[in-house]
Amino acid sequence: MKAYSTNSILRFGMFDGYQLGVAFVFAPSYIEWCINNIDDFFISDIDTLKRQRVAKRTSVWLDHDLGMPHLSWPEIEVCETLDDVNKNIDLSNKTYEFSKRALDLNQRRLQKYNDETH
Repeated sequence: MKAYSTNSILRFGMFDGYQLGVAFVFAPSYIEWCINNIDDFFISDIDTLKRQRVAKRTSVWLDHDLGMPHLSWPEIEVCETLDDVNKNIDLSNKTYEFSKRALDLNQRRLQKYNDETH
């Protein structure tokens, strides 16, 4: 099991090479999909994401060119970190609400990871 954080670089999917926090701002539902569909995926600092403003509350990320987020969101190219996003992009005042299922899965995986590593 791998612990991801907002600063983790994703090494799979359409946001391969991007920080998880940056991907979250542009496609929060993609990150929730990862929690719900990748067995060993969880976010150690999910509370940070729960407070993070997003470009859109919902995202039709499945309609985007997979593996090419820069074509869908040109702003992403100026952002290497979540701090870059917050400094350089005018985000809405909207935050994303994870589903109860995703939060429960994330918490169970985090607890299992903590139990196994301590």
